Amino acid sequence: MKLIRSGKYNTQGALVAQLSSQGFDVNQGTVSRELRARGIRKENGVYIGPREPVKGVPVYSLQMAGSGCLAVVKTAPAFAPMLGQTIDDAKLPGVLGTVSGDDTVFVAFRNSEDVASLSTFLGVRWSD
Repeated sequence: MKLIRSGKYNTQGALVAQLSSQGFDVNQGTVSRELRARGIRKENGVYIGPREPVKGVPVYSLQMAGSGCLAVVKTAPAFAPMLGQTIDDAKLPGVLGTVSGDDTVFVAFRNSEDVASLSTFLGVRWSD
């Protein structure tokens, strides 16, 4: 997992090469099975580990909308109210407030740079 957390591997071949250089005798098939078994996937072209839930709330995606002052956070059904309250309670810099549905939370920001605090808090990367 340490290799994955570094965020610099974009192919299984690169992972095989790095593991081999550290003395591990693995092939691409083994790496592929291990990635799948551990919930590791590609995001923005690099392998990332499974997300840790924020206070038990699964977060599936974080997207920016409009001028960048509104975030859309997708979660499992029925978790949005809890996630919205968790974000509100965190008093993150630049977060004006949240509106929660069933599986979606809208987060309003003072300006587009403030999304970084939410992204860090949730442990997810965002995309426009």
